[in-house]
Order: sequence, then structure tokens, then C-alpha cells
Amino acid sequence: MPGEPSFLEIERQEIGASHEAFGGALCDAWNFPSAFGQACRYHHDFRALTWQEQRLPALMHVADTLAARVGVGYTATVHVDAPLADALALLPLTESELATLQGQVAEAVPPAVSLLAA
Repeated sequence: MPGEPSFLEIERQEIGASHEAFGGALCDAWNFPSAFGQACRYHHDFRALTWQEQRLPALMHVADTLAARVGVGYTATVHVDAPLADALALLPLTESELATLQGQVAEAVPPAVSLLAA
């Protein structure tokens, strides 16, 4: 609803940080490549980075959006109905490729989640 805070705003208000910051910090703590931490930190705001740094966070944004579209994973943090055009231009993905990827996500993620939860 308009005027209500987003999940991301509530995260910041209630715990003082966002899942992006926690994900980035975990990547750092686990010695992942710095680009992975940056992708976690900016997957909702990849356009805040220089254009040279945007591709991996944009890819994560697209994956996050596709997962939310098919109802897998935690979807409350996804605040758009479709990947941003800027992300699609960076990758580049056509609408047809995006539809194919969405079908693959819907097919592959639930069994992977079941496997990991076991």
C-alpha cells in the first residue's frame, strides 16, 4: 500500500541493517571474491554503482525478481514485478530468454530447496 514502509525500510529500522548488508558481510567473512559481496550489497540498487560494477548485482536482481515471480524463496524483499530494464540492458536478455529462465527457475529451485532443507 502507498505510504507504508517497504520490507527493506523495516529491516533497516528494526535491525539497523538490511539483508543486503548482511549478505555482503557474510561474503567478506567467508573470503568470497569482493565482487560477490558487492553483488549482495547492491542487488536492489545496482544503478548506484559505476557501470563497470553493475553486471553481477544486476544479474542477482534479475534472479531475485524471477524467483519472486514464481513464488520461490523469500519474496517480501522484491519490490518490483519484473526485472528493471536497466538490468536487462546490461546483461543483455531478451523477453524470450527471460521467459525461458523464469520457467527454469520454477522447475529447478523447489527441488534444490527440498534437498538443502533435508
